[in-house]
Amino acid sequence: MMIMAFGLGGVFVGVQTAANAGVPPSLAGLAGALASRAPRAVALTSGFHRALLVASIFLAAAAVIALRAANTRGAPTGELADASMPSLAAAPDDHGSRI
Repeated sequence: MMIMAFGLGGVFVGVQTAANAGVPPSLAGLAGALASRAPRAVALTSGFHRALLVASIFLAAAAVIALRAANTRGAPTGELADASMPSLAAAPDDHGSRI
């Protein structure tokens, strides 16, 4: 524990120094606050990695199902197709055009 405490102390000082490097004095407080807050924000969002992984798996499965599913919007086939679609060789009407 003592070794870790000394190591982390050195790391935090280096991170704060690097965060404030090149920052104007009027924004130094903001840069320091962002640098000290970043590790906590990463810890809070670490659960999103797993959720995005699961969502991408479901998306890939849905894409595979959509690509392998039969097309049901094509032309109807069978007995119902013959009864519902007019014949192209229909007799001309009164004006000489075909229906």
